[in-house]
Amino acid sequence: MNATPFSCRALVMATWLISFAISSPLSAQNLVLNGSFEKTSYPGCHFNEPDSAFNAGMQDCQAFSTTIGLGLGGEICVMKGSACTYGLPAPSGSVKLGISAYGPTAMLQDQFSMTLSAPVIAGQAYALSFQAMGVITGFSPELSAVEVGISDDPGDFGSLVFSGTPGLTSWTGFSHEFLAPISGGYLTVRQRPGASVSWNQIDDFTLEESAGVNVCQTDLGSGGPGGIQLSICGETLATGNSATLDVSGAPASNFVYLVLGLTNSPTPFFGGTLVPVPALAIRAFPSDTTGTLQLLIPGGGGPVVGYLQAVTVDGALPGGYGLSNALEVNFLP
Repeated sequence: MNATPFSCRALVMATWLISFAISSPLSAQNLVLNGSFEKTSYPGCHFNEPDSAFNAGMQDCQAFSTTIGLGLGGEICVMKGSACTYGLPAPSGSVKLGISAYGPTAMLQDQFSMTLSAPVIAGQAYALSFQAMGVITGFSPELSAVEVGISDDPGDFGSLVFSGTPGLTSWTGFSHEFLAPISGGYLTVRQRPGASVSWNQIDDFTLEESAGVNVCQTDLGSGGPGGIQLSICGETLATGNSATLDVSGAPASNFVYLVLGLTNSPTPFFGGTLVPVPALAIRAFPSDTTGTLQLLIPGGGGPVVGYLQAVTVDGALPGGYGLSNALEVNFLP
């Protein structure tokens, strides 16, 4: 006997909800092994370190500075535990680096690579972030940019993916999403040369996989009582894609009940409105200590449209329950 369209949809949606049980909470992984430069044997403040000394003292990093006509082997500065006279203390941990560039004749360009825990893949989307601060002094009168690349060789800059010029009075946070132009196991950094000498301080590099194009499933409202917010954002839910289910504002370290149905039928529920009625399935997941929950949602199995809402037991509310906004979730083939 052939299944009816309703039973097919019900099976797809029930399977999707059950898959939550085997989905790990989403945790973005920083691929940069030593992006805050805390894994180091350097004590205190060390200025104008040659590449060989930097490579010996800074774990999972390799300097390969360019020098023309100066007879130098790099001038990366490692500053630990204080501002070291120049700039501000490190924004992440206790260590910051300083990179310089001279130009245009006798040229020095500090550059180094950071090893990744897994190589980036050409054509995939990644999110880069870091912090930088320009320092103008008598010996570094020019402000210039920090350039970041991807490389398959720890001694070569590779392909440029981002360039940004920081401010002078505070740390500037940079964030950038990009499609990897090449595959490679190293994130590279260099100072852009200018007409004179420039010096930037840098810290807190992260590189994470990104969903790329961001699509959020339709918010139907109907939230409350309580302040719970529910969203599913990421790629379209087609086969091979995924998106992130995000719950915020729930009671800390408590259960969040995800209620799934095939019908948009707003119904009064303990002082609020429950949309997925009748419920096809209900699954409970624990919130963390901040009252949030994240799950990775696989795409495929469609075309089918479902309705989802988060419910919590909350004795602080008059009816004893908190309800999030409802979502219309569109699964594609």
